[in-house]
Amino acid sequence: GARTSAMTQLGGVGGFEHYSVPGATQGTRFDQFPGSPAMANATTVVFKGNYTDGVGKTGVFFRSFSGSKEPAATQVIASSDTLIPGQNGGTIRFGSTAPPSASSTSMVFLGLDNEDAPTMGGIYRAPLAPSPALQVLVSIGGQVPGESPGVGFSRLGEALSYDGRFVAFWGSWGSDSRAVTLTCPEDGQAAVIAFCRDAYPNGYMVHIPVQQGFFLHDVAANKTTPVVKTGDTYIDFLYWNFSGRPPGVGDSEAEDPEDPRWRSATFVAAHSSKGIVQVAFKARRPTVPEIDGVYLTLAPGLPPVYRTVVETAVPATQLDPAAPAGAKVTTVGIERDGLRSGWLAISASMLDPLTSESWAGVYLTRSRRP
Repeated sequence: GARTSAMTQLGGVGGFEHYSVPGATQGTRFDQFPGSPAMANATTVVFKGNYTDGVGKTGVFFRSFSGSKEPAATQVIASSDTLIPGQNGGTIRFGSTAPPSASSTSMVFLGLDNEDAPTMGGIYRAPLAPSPALQVLVSIGGQVPGESPGVGFSRLGEALSYDGRFVAFWGSWGSDSRAVTLTCPEDGQAAVIAFCRDAYPNGYMVHIPVQQGFFLHDVAANKTTPVVKTGDTYIDFLYWNFSGRPPGVGDSEAEDPEDPRWRSATFVAAHSSKGIVQVAFKARRPTVPEIDGVYLTLAPGLPPVYRTVVETAVPATQLDPAAPAGAKVTTVGIERDGLRSGWLAISASMLDPLTSESWAGVYLTRSRRP
């Protein structure tokens, strides 16, 4: 079909004002669009954008591209100029936002006062309208479902999966942690690997929250329920990678470069259909060696029943008959929109440890009977 520009960095060029940052100094363009955008409907994209308006700022925005003669202007949902809701007269604004997830008429996003050490903020829902009122779904400090009264969320994950009614998200609580030493990647861009080895020759120690889980919020009932928590079956839902652009690499004129660093992420997808809510998530099991996998469950459900979709260390040919005969599955992944209408899409990589022959692909499976 015909291609169209949903969003560009041309907001500072005359005639392209519809790509400018709304609410900023006239003619301000976006510096970058971190993370994945979301399709709200056939003619609307929702995205995170960073920009410079005196100082570096961030926000979540949307823009329609219906193909009309007059291009639609970019609209702001929330930005660094937006007060965090629920302050009772406070003046703290969003210091960070995360890439949003969207349905046909609304969107959800994570907004915090401080990305590294949040004390305020949470998960918010808003209609696709300019500068809308934000509905608070889950807050930093808010009660963790199923835990003792007064136990609140200390962290909330950026990756949200939203189908218009249900929002799946990751959260952690409590002060217990376990130390894990991360090692630099072996595969990938040579400059990034070299930067990591120079910066962390002996690895990098992180403290991972012991108490964490995936949850599901019903926006119609305004109720949050647990999907799965760490314990005997799963010990971790948090995954780390080292990424970024080393100094002197890439486009020298690109703005807002960021040195490579360790980043964490969680992986969850949710979808409801005909009264059935399914949640797929990536988790680590406490085996020796540890195993990562993609698992599927119905939520909310008591008692929960979890189906194993695929795990690492299994023969690759179980997943893909075309994979090398001696290969094992080494990594698995899902994305927030990977579960839809009874289908689940995953990614997987395979490796033969003896021959170093590798394989990878994207795979589709039924998540429920048609």
